[in-house]
Parts: sequence; structure tokens; C-alpha cells
Amino acid sequence: MRKSGGQIRQIAVVALMVLPATTMAQTAEVSVMIRDGDPHDRIYIRNTGRCPLGYGVLGLDFTTSAGHILIDTAYGGAGTKDPMPVEVESGPLSVHPVLDGDRQIVMDIEGLAQGQSGVVTLDVDNEASGWFASRVSILNDHLEGTEARFASMSQDARGVFDATGTVIIGLPQDMCAPLEDAPSTVPMD
Repeated sequence: MRKSGGQIRQIAVVALMVLPATTMAQTAEVSVMIRDGDPHDRIYIRNTGRCPLGYGVLGLDFTTSAGHILIDTAYGGAGTKDPMPVEVESGPLSVHPVLDGDRQIVMDIEGLAQGQSGVVTLDVDNEASGWFASRVSILNDHLEGTEARFASMSQDARGVFDATGTVIIGLPQDMCAPLEDAPSTVPMD
């Protein structure tokens, strides 16, 4: 027996209503943005997905960046001037030790509710500019090519910063935290 268009639409609507809402709506995603500032530069990490995230590790690798970015933590070292310690400004984050001149940073994320952010302050300099004084500031396009990796206990996902100084990492759905382990939902800013 052939079904009419109306019957097919009704079957599709019923099928969608039967699927749990969490199955359809949960997508996991993290955005990372780095901005030059005075005196601190900042890494902004935000759960831009539709589900809470449990524990994960975020690593940024500047060795592939267009601006040859490095982290400046000590006077007289690899950076140009005004070094800063790497510190968590806000959010459920912790940072692995970073040495002066490092080109990688690793951060533990202790769970991010939907819409929740965390901020890490540091000083990043670029080596692409030939002129010493111009190495202090980084432009968004200096970050292009920086590799980002977000890993949980069972999976990982990768992304690459674009010329806007941002990366959005699409995560496998199973990186969504189980509801009993999820941090509380926070409103989007």
C-alpha cells in the first residue's frame, strides 16, 4: 500500500516526538578565542554547544601559528617585554606549568555548563614581526594556524585557529556530560 504525502509527514512527526529531546538537541562544541590586551593577553574558552561538558583537557600549540607565537613569562627570556605569569582569571580551569618561551599551553577544564566561560591571562608575543617593538602585540591573523585539541577520557577533537584569532571545536556527542555529573546551566552573555 502506498502512503500519501500527508501520511508520511505524520509518521515523521510522530517519529520525532518519540525520540528523546536530549538525543536531538545535544551537540558539544567549545570555542576558544585569544585577544591581545594591555597588560594581559587573554584566552577565552566557552562552551558554545547545547550540552554541559564534563572534565576535559584543552591544548593549544602555537608552533604552527602564522605569527610564530610564544608565551612570555620571564624578563630577559624569549619574549620582548612585560612578561606575565600564566593564571586562571575565571572559570573552572587549571593550567599546567608553562616555561618562558613555551609554544604550547595545556589547561584542565573541570566541566563547563552550557554557555559557561573560562579565562586564562598570560603574555603572548609574536616573532613574525621583524621589528622588536612590534613583537609585543599579536594580531588576530598571527594566531592563524594554531592547533587546538580538546580531549576527554575517551575521545578527542581538533581544530585550527582562523585569521580572526578563534577556533570552534566540534566535539563528539558523547563528550556531553551525563546529567547527574553536569555543571549547572548558566545563561549566555
